[in-house]
Amino acid sequence: LKMELFYPLDIFDKTVTQFITVLYGELSFVTNFGKVKFIDLDLPDEVYNWFEGPKFGVEGLKQRFNVSEWPMLIAIIKPSLSPELSIKDVDEKIQSVLDGGFHGIKDDEMQGDLPYTSLNERIELAKKYNKYIPTVNLDSIDDYKKFLGSVDSNKIGMVLVNASTIGFSMLNEIRKITNVPILSHVALQGVYGSSFAPKVFAKLHRLFGCDAFTNPIGDVDYF
Repeated sequence: LKMELFYPLDIFDKTVTQFITVLYGELSFVTNFGKVKFIDLDLPDEVYNWFEGPKFGVEGLKQRFNVSEWPMLIAIIKPSLSPELSIKDVDEKIQSVLDGGFHGIKDDEMQGDLPYTSLNERIELAKKYNKYIPTVNLDSIDDYKKFLGSVDSNKIGMVLVNASTIGFSMLNEIRKITNVPILSHVALQGVYGSSFAPKVFAKLHRLFGCDAFTNPIGDVDYF
């Protein structure tokens, strides 16, 4: 069974929180028809004007990461998984990957501000290698302003923020103050993963400010 739902724009107050609440509502509690999932989302230009979307966008990323044609190839490093990985080891792995021809390398989304690979140290590495994408997991908008609003926009290529974990309203606030592009990783948010197709989930991330979004390939169903 497929249904098309239409919402008049005048029921929205142009805030992220109310927009998501109207869009998503109590969908996950509707069990009469079995599993319910949003599979597509069409938005008029006016909605993009409310939330502004990516700050740097596709062309900005192409320029920063020297991508002449798609796909953009990004490797991953997981310094969060072992205290034995010092910041020196991370430095060597980043250089090795970039020397190997990848457009960039990102942290694992679980990466925190850990003693052996602190956020400050990884930010410094991002300034050294502007194609290295550090994960920034913080709890307050003031902390994001400290790290993303004060950095030289030309020294860091992009940062990874777990947008679905911190919430789309906070993402939109970060979008307003960041000087660098934002990458988001699907953060295993079960209620979103089970009720939104990856295409819709990615569109919401970009609507509220992500310049890029990474997700398992295909319409996966393991999270």
